[in-house]
Amino acid sequence: APLHRIPLHSNPPHPIAMEPELEMSFWTLRFVDTISEQAFLDSRKESLVVAFRRAHAVVLFGIAFPAWAVVNAAVHTDMRDLKDPFVAVTVQQLIVFGFTILLCVVMVSVTWNARLVSRLTPRALEMCCVTELVMGLFVVLMADFSYTARIQGSDKVLMFYHPELLSASDARVLLALATLQGGAHVFMPIRWVCLIPLAVAGILIYLSCIIFWSPEGFVYALNNWIFLCACVLCNSLGKRHTEYQERCAMVSIIKERVLRVQSEFQSEQALVNRTRAASSSVDSVSMTSHAISSLIFDLGLAEGEADLQHRQFQAIC
Repeated sequence: APLHRIPLHSNPPHPIAMEPELEMSFWTLRFVDTISEQAFLDSRKESLVVAFRRAHAVVLFGIAFPAWAVVNAAVHTDMRDLKDPFVAVTVQQLIVFGFTILLCVVMVSVTWNARLVSRLTPRALEMCCVTELVMGLFVVLMADFSYTARIQGSDKVLMFYHPELLSASDARVLLALATLQGGAHVFMPIRWVCLIPLAVAGILIYLSCIIFWSPEGFVYALNNWIFLCACVLCNSLGKRHTEYQERCAMVSIIKERVLRVQSEFQSEQALVNRTRAASSSVDSVSMTSHAISSLIFDLGLAEGEADLQHRQFQAIC
């Protein structure tokens, strides 16, 4: 695959400051160096955990629990056996919302446990998040009253008894799918290549709705699908551009650190050279004085003591 080459430096002064070029794959934006890629993922782990926890809290208290309460109230106010299409549809909605509530509670509890979070790798968190997002697409479809009735085959009966409950448009499903896709691409710090399955799943899910259950007819539903594909494509390209900027910012930080190491090394080398020069000059002066003292005090060792003082006196003069 073609590579983006981002040079860190040129001609470093010493091997201690040498670093290889950081290369990114053109398609996936992954660093070729596995250590650099792992460092990039580790730098985003904390923010991913926080976003993961907040997303589940929002879904729990803002969507799933209120929807479960409303549907549960509707069932109890008009309770009949499960043979009634209305009760069958609402019971399926209760099951879907109850499963969502349970999943959100479990995930919020897991993300609050520091010991469990420390054992999870960033890749495992990304895979878990993407899996839940894909499941969320099916939850959106199964939680809609109109599509649930059409999937169960009871839409004609409900159209006769409860026509106000059945929608003749795919607006709710389309808005929910687009919101889920956009929120995942904007607020979740997940690599864009990991979100490709989410984009493909959203497109295929609505395509299946067009083929089997859409009330808008093939032509209008196809137009909706084209606009949904354009929205998903824009989300993916925007996510890719944002991730590319984040990786370039990481490379810039590494470059600054490398330059700092280089400057510190040059300063240490200059200090060592000055110290060596000073010590060498002191040693030369010491050797000269030692030679003079040897000349003064060692001249009489090979001769008699008779003229030792005379020679020392001449040397001093």
